[in-house]
Amino acid sequence: MAYAEARDNEDIEKVLRRFKRQVKDENILQDLREREVYEKPSELRKKEQRERERQNYRRMRLEEY
Repeated sequence: MAYAEARDNEDIEKVLRRFKRQVKDENILQDLREREVYEKPSELRKKEQRERERQNYRRMRLEEY
């Protein structure tokens, strides 16, 4: 979990910047967005399958050049 404590005579902007960086590095906001709405397991499988197909297509396009 992201946690930032102010050091002696440290600006609040620096503390906030450090906290935001920790949140970004830990993917906290991305996890929150994913969990906002329930997705059925079948929908997750379809989503993963589409992503695999997209990646394969991109790989094939790169191999052509």
